[in-house]
Amino acid sequence: MEAEKYPIFISYRRVGGDALAYLLKRELKDKGYPAFLDIYDLKTGLFDEALLNRIDECIDFILVLGPGALDRCNDPDDWVRKEVNYALSKSKNLIPVMLKGFQWPHELPDDMEILKSYHGVAEITFQFFDEHIDKLVSLLSDNIGKGHRQEKVLVWSDIPKAEATLKKLVKKLDPKFEYIIINDPSRIIYYELNSVHAIILFNTDVTKLSTIEYTRIMLDKRLSYYVENGGLLLGTHDIIYRRTLNENLQEAFGYHTKYFEAIERVKYHKTDVCKELNMFTSLDDCFYLTDEEICWGDEYDLDDDVVVYFAGNNTKIDKPVPLVFSRTHGNGNCFWLNTGETKMKAPRSISLMEEPLILLINEILNFKE
Repeated sequence: MEAEKYPIFISYRRVGGDALAYLLKRELKDKGYPAFLDIYDLKTGLFDEALLNRIDECIDFILVLGPGALDRCNDPDDWVRKEVNYALSKSKNLIPVMLKGFQWPHELPDDMEILKSYHGVAEITFQFFDEHIDKLVSLLSDNIGKGHRQEKVLVWSDIPKAEATLKKLVKKLDPKFEYIIINDPSRIIYYELNSVHAIILFNTDVTKLSTIEYTRIMLDKRLSYYVENGGLLLGTHDIIYRRTLNENLQEAFGYHTKYFEAIERVKYHKTDVCKELNMFTSLDDCFYLTDEEICWGDEYDLDDDVVVYFAGNNTKIDKPVPLVFSRTHGNGNCFWLNTGETKMKAPRSISLMEEPLILLINEILNFKE
């Protein structure tokens, strides 16, 4: 019987790398990527020769690097060194996966120095294991350059019992996307965002992205960088409110809000620009959302290149204020919509999954310039 062929080879040091190697094999298999691991998949034949044959067959070569994994590589007979050099000689897609605590040795053999230039997964942790696996999968040959930005949509909200509400909400959104609900925005820092089509942040009640200042600043920068590099970011209500301190996002959106008024049902009017651009055609020219509050900034705070699609009125100023708008930032786009204020519960526009909100989100997810 012919031995099974594996497109992925996992190389590891038995001491300090075996547990992670096994977990990677299992996780990759669950996602439809068979991976070879010697202790489980090598049945017969000369050990050295059989391993090199397996590397010949593979496309991707995953190198597990735990603390001290390369310390013995100055020895020409070290087997990890032999596997790596053989994979390099065969031009395999080499992906280092580094455990927390791994450090590059002060000296590496000349034929292994190139390892440091390979893009991989750094400081893999079990706290954010799913995100690290997603990044690893994005680096596999099958997924490089195939437009995986169209696959995943990350969704977060600060509303109480957010996960249960968001699970119901995303079921009504465009099914061609895979929706990943995150309960802590800091997880975005560890995501391989090249595989993410869009990020939706239902920020409804002046909630900072993190109570830890350093993390909040990192997230603010990371999200702005994501858009600059072609991402699609949809933020609501207080994501650009001045007290959330998201200064990079305020710059990316070209606006920041500072005023608010409690209005149970907010009336949305389609702008002339929206009609001229033939945008949001699935929505009526006028509709209501039970947002429970309207917020806005000064007129001069709105950058000239911001495109307003829907506007609404409040009792505090005479002019209509933006309720849905977008701005191009770098190679990507930021969208903002007013939905919605909450204190002890989600606004009804979200909890009742009001149809105009669903239509707005779906059109934004499928936005094309």
